[in-house]
Amino acid sequence: MRFTGRLQAYIQAVWKHSLLQDVRDGEYMYFVHSYYCKPENAGVVLSTTRYGETEFCSSLQSPNIFACQFHPERSGPSGLTIYQALSSSLDICAGFGARTPLLI
Repeated sequence: MRFTGRLQAYIQAVWKHSLLQDVRDGEYMYFVHSYYCKPENAGVVLSTTRYGETEFCSSLQSPNIFACQFHPERSGPSGLTIYQALSSSLDICAGFGARTPLLI
């Protein structure tokens, strides 16, 4: 799907035990592109974002995969919170010899 114009919307999700666990519902994230994905499996959707009348998957998570449509590195303090959670997650995985999550 494609949007026209600038896309900056807000995140809505239930994301306990994910990289978004410390991000508050309703935080603004930075979107620079005008496309979004529609996962075949709705169970992987971690957050949704509403832009106008369209609600779409803005992040997804599978056992060791996290992907987001927005840019954490350009999303201010909320984006840094996501990267801090990723760093902690990688430290925990390394300590237990587990497979590290893949960030897309």
